[in-house]
Amino acid sequence: MADAASEAVCNPHIGCYAHTLNLAAQKGLRINHVSRLLGRIRRIVSFFSQHLPKHKLIQDVCTRWNSAADMIERFLEYATLTSKEIRSVNKYVSTLSETDISNAELVLACFKPLRRVTTVLCTEETPSISIILPLQNQLSTLMAPSDHDLTSVRYMKATIVNDLSTRIMISSI
Repeated sequence: MADAASEAVCNPHIGCYAHTLNLAAQKGLRINHVSRLLGRIRRIVSFFSQHLPKHKLIQDVCTRWNSAADMIERFLEYATLTSKEIRSVNKYVSTLSETDISNAELVLACFKPLRRVTTVLCTEETPSISIILPLQNQLSTLMAPSDHDLTSVRYMKATIVNDLSTRIMISSI
């Protein structure tokens, strides 16, 4: 799309903001500590997905950042699944410590502004460029790393904000 816009001399070219947001969030999910935590949650979710009633655990999809948020959220509802008894049933499923569960809660909290922006974009019948600048500014403020954040969450926020700012050149809008 960017190449086509360049060839057609469409300057500035503003791509789909929802897609841009997804790409930035995906980059944040690749932060080493976050990626490892998601992998451990993913293995537990896969193990239990066959044995739960209607309110099943949710498996994430690598192309949708919000599926990782949904997976963590549902997993935290079933935090009792992380007990040491799991290991006796299946040695390949690693359990999560209290620190891991706290970290998962912090990662999920990091996704709240992204989810809010995605909801706004999805509820608009005809989203226009006029909505991008306010959403981008709001995200930059809400995702600003804090001294109270864990190092991995601070890095995740910075990665997402930096990726968004390089993909959307607000100054050119």
